[in-house]
Amino acid sequence: MGEKPNILVYAEKLADIYQELLIAAGVPALAARSPEEAMPLLPEANIVLGWKVPCELWPLATRVRWIHAAGAGVDDLVNCPHLPEGVLITRAVDQFGASISEYVFSYLLYLQKPLRRWRTNQRKRLWQPCPIGDLAGRCMGVAGTGSIGQALIRRAVAFDMRVKGLNRTGHPVPGVERVYALNEWHSFVEDVDVLVLTLPLTKETYHVVDETVLQRLPEGAILVNVGRGALIDTKALIPYLQTRRFTAVLDVFEEEPLPPHHPLWKFENVWITPHQSGPSDPKRIVKQFVENLRRYRAGMPLLGLVDKQRGY
Repeated sequence: MGEKPNILVYAEKLADIYQELLIAAGVPALAARSPEEAMPLLPEANIVLGWKVPCELWPLATRVRWIHAAGAGVDDLVNCPHLPEGVLITRAVDQFGASISEYVFSYLLYLQKPLRRWRTNQRKRLWQPCPIGDLAGRCMGVAGTGSIGQALIRRAVAFDMRVKGLNRTGHPVPGVERVYALNEWHSFVEDVDVLVLTLPLTKETYHVVDETVLQRLPEGAILVNVGRGALIDTKALIPYLQTRRFTAVLDVFEEEPLPPHHPLWKFENVWITPHQSGPSDPKRIVKQFVENLRRYRAGMPLLGLVDKQRGY
């Protein structure tokens, strides 16, 4: 692997930035901002640094041996039937925990403290005490205890919250009073005040938050999805939002962009953001890619290597 490979960057909005950063790091690369630009370049590429490369383009990539995803989710790659056989897939790791945690706790604090009402009263010059909630003593369930989940757990512990975790096997995680396996969802959610989803999307986790899980989620709970949209069965979720059984903070959706006619837009107990809880930092993405390129050329293990069987 010591030869200098042909590297293609694919990203509709950030391709030029990635290319400039790579060149500045001494790594020549071509850039494509659309499928039309990528089509003549993919047949010569050995390595692709990209985000959301259309699945139908991969049959052109006959020489590609390694794909680095400029994000945490790789379900589009793992599930694409057109990838070259034997291709390595890596993903961005240890880059989103801080920003996603800040996103989650900004909403949790906003929902506990009457900030909007205080501000309204201030404008009216009205001195009117309001009921106030606390995070301390409440139970957070973190479904997905990878780097993002562990960043959330550390902050929840700092707020004196009880923390439960859920991962594929139920293996222990520091700071968590108990960790449940994927087949223990009903026990996991039965007493949580906040349920945060950071799981990857796999065959095991597709619509894992279904009617049976939603039934057991306590009334008044806050459901936060910063993982993948299809972790939740949206059709099953709608009736629980209609009855205001709980509040939902949703950054990811089964269909993105969320269509203007979608019923989720109308609920006052739903907070919608456009998949921005963990924005990619091009400098950090490129730094990890360059390190992986060094490892790749030296025949060393790659950072963030995806297990295609597990899906992440």
